[in-house]
Parts: sequence; structure tokens; C-alpha cells
Amino acid sequence: MNQSTTMAACDGTRDESPRDGYDRVAPNLNIIFTKVSPDHCVATLNVTETMLNGHDVCHGGYIFMLADTVFGRACNSGGRSAMGVHCHIDYLRPVMPGELLTATATLRHEGKSFSLYQVTVCNKAGAEVAHFQGRSQVVG
Repeated sequence: MNQSTTMAACDGTRDESPRDGYDRVAPNLNIIFTKVSPDHCVATLNVTETMLNGHDVCHGGYIFMLADTVFGRACNSGGRSAMGVHCHIDYLRPVMPGELLTATATLRHEGKSFSLYQVTVCNKAGAEVAHFQGRSQVVG
């Protein structure tokens, strides 16, 4: 998947600026953005065998990367330019190979210089597998 394929997957729109929340990680992990709007982002990730840890469940780093990617995309939506400066994640249940994860980032507070976002990561059954909170700093 290339940049233009990933960008076009966002509600049929294409970003004009690579700084608008786009990074090179998403297409390399097959993270698919399904909705991007101001203050909100949704993306999915299929968990593969190569993403498993020594306990044969999804490595937390992949779950974190999915949550952080939708957080970054959300905090750079609507023409803002921001960078994540702090985050926290709680892993709530194991994720097995073959599961489809959906991460949803939502703005919870917007100030003049920083914003807070909540990200929930759920499995296909709708059960929350991780909860992420991130703080972004305006940079432009």
C-alpha cells in the first residue's frame, strides 16, 4: 500500500500536506484509515502471526502503534499542526492472531497550546482491548 492509496482510504479525500497527520508507519503495517474528520479518527489493523510475542498473543507494541497512529492523525486533522508529547496505554485483554482491531481517537479537551485525546482499541466483537490517552502540543 502506498501513500496515495492510504490517503484515498480516508472517506474518499486526499490530504494535500504530508504533515496532516500522515506518517510512513501506517501503510507499512497495513493500518487502514476508515474515517478522518476534525478531532476524530478511526483505523483498523489485522493482527498477523508476525505480530505475536512469546505468549502467542499480539505484542503490545503493535497495539500501541495503532493507537498512537490514530492519535497523531486526529490531532493533526482540521488544519492543526501538533505533536504528541505524552501518552499512556492500558492493555485490557489479549489479542489473538487473525483478529481485526479498530482504534478510535476522539478529542476530549482542546486548549490554546495542547489537546487531550482518548483512543479506544476494540476487537471485532466490540470488546475494548486497550485504552490510550494522549496529549498533543500545537507546533505551528
